[in-house]
Amino acid sequence: FWGASAFAFLPVYWSCHLLSERPHVIYKGVVRYLLLFAIPFALTASVPVQIIADGFPRDVIVQTLLVSGCFYVGVLLFWKWAIRLYSSAS
Repeated sequence: FWGASAFAFLPVYWSCHLLSERPHVIYKGVVRYLLLFAIPFALTASVPVQIIADGFPRDVIVQTLLVSGCFYVGVLLFWKWAIRLYSSAS
């Protein structure tokens, strides 16, 4: 509905994916916040490794549930908005 192809997003995705290959604790400030919460690449890659290595702290459980819940609600709202704008190709 916004573009003809999703391939335009691939360079952005791979750039973010490369950032998630490093432990999230090496990043400071805004970059760390973005990787953990805004664009949760580190949440899917680095945090599970930290849990295996250091144990399972309670704050990680709370953060994971909050971020996952927020993204679920955000995607659901976006989906409903996008469906209203959808027009069939045929």
